[in-house]
Amino acid sequence: MQNDSELAVELLMNALRVRTPRKVREKQRAMIQAGQCILEGCCDQYESHGLCKKHVNKFHYEFKKIWLKRGQKAAIEYRNRRTREGTYLVNQDQRELARESA
Repeated sequence: MQNDSELAVELLMNALRVRTPRKVREKQRAMIQAGQCILEGCCDQYESHGLCKKHVNKFHYEFKKIWLKRGQKAAIEYRNRRTREGTYLVNQDQRELARESA
């Protein structure tokens, strides 16, 4: 069984390996440049993580629900899967895309 520090290191290393496919990244760039939420069909202005306020709140609700029911590791895996799919931006990705569009 892993202790908390070993789990934290494993999760961090896993997060660093998360990559968004290039086609998805280009689509995200266009949406951020337009100031829109990165989710298909949503025209609202993005607030955080490339998502509008409604979708950010929905993501955090799902993330917390998974964390409470299945644990920290499952919640981090959910976030990483959403990042790979292009439906969630980690903070540094949003900053990079916003900087590129300026």
